Amino acid sequence: MEIRHLTSHDLPQVVTLYRRVFEARPELDDSRLVDYFKRIYTEHPWFDEEIQSLVCEIDDQIVGFLGVTARPLSFRGRRIRSAVSSSFAVGPEQRNRLVGVALLREFFRGPQDLSVAEGNRLSRKLWLGLGGSIVPHQSLHWICPLRPFAFASRYLNRTALRPVTRILSVLGDPLVAWRARTASDPPDGGLSAAPLTAEGWVDGLRELGSSYQLSPSYTLQEARWMLGFLERKTGLGRFEATSLQDRTGRRLGWYLWFSQPRGFATLMQIGAPRGQYDVVFDSFLRDAHRSGGDAAVGRLERELLEVVPQRWSLFSRRESWMLVSAAETALLHTILEGNVMLSPLEGERWLHFEE
Repeated sequence: MEIRHLTSHDLPQVVTLYRRVFEARPELDDSRLVDYFKRIYTEHPWFDEEIQSLVCEIDDQIVGFLGVTARPLSFRGRRIRSAVSSSFAVGPEQRNRLVGVALLREFFRGPQDLSVAEGNRLSRKLWLGLGGSIVPHQSLHWICPLRPFAFASRYLNRTALRPVTRILSVLGDPLVAWRARTASDPPDGGLSAAPLTAEGWVDGLRELGSSYQLSPSYTLQEARWMLGFLERKTGLGRFEATSLQDRTGRRLGWYLWFSQPRGFATLMQIGAPRGQYDVVFDSFLRDAHRSGGDAAVGRLERELLEVVPQRWSLFSRRESWMLVSAAETALLHTILEGNVMLSPLEGERWLHFEE
């Protein structure tokens, strides 16, 4: 058994393994998966020779894979290296040979200051067994129904209640949405939404980052790459980068999200000064409703702990936990205490194949 860094020659075998483990759609061309893996593991702007994806090879066959993407963060004013793992795959016939443990142990031995993943029950067990930790509040997901009856009908399609919910969605959702909209509209009507540029995003992160001990750190080139990458991820809907401004043109905050008519509006990142998250979050909900979404969804973050429960919302774990392992005790405590600005863009969520 050999654990080593991924090379471009490994990608066809990795894609074959990925298909077996994750049951990728049959109509999906291998070439598309190979190109996607290149983009997120070897051709991104944060590529680090010391922090790379790992493969496990037995008798010239790749039987295990752990995707790794290096990301920079700012911790107490200094730049640190984070490593985000994803697409953790081990062939079923090899799972009793501890291939997964070997891959994860080698990953933890890397030079990164912080290791991050979103894991299921098995991944959680492996991480905890090797000294990792769970971040409880960021392991929860919220759902805000925007058209409650249409949202409910999604889960009642195969029941006798489907005709009833379809009628109610036509008659009741406009009334419920109208009440929700008037309740959340800003009283002075002085707020306006505009497209968020890469320059505005970098400036906003820099301004807000000083309020947190741990926050994202982007150069302008890196921000442009990320926004362009998200625009190509059409599986979640249409990507939107929105800046919220007051009547003087001052930026109050922003939100990066995917709109999906008759589906879920997915929040990827929200930024605002402390005390303004409710205003920015309500603007996101209004835009999500205007885009035709049945519900808005996202991962719970510290600044949303008091905001989301005050809206009509549901919570779910989705069998997914945020997992971390830190080289410094102070860094780990900072994350567990929640004095951080970490969104799904700093974790595994944005790496999922959804094109």
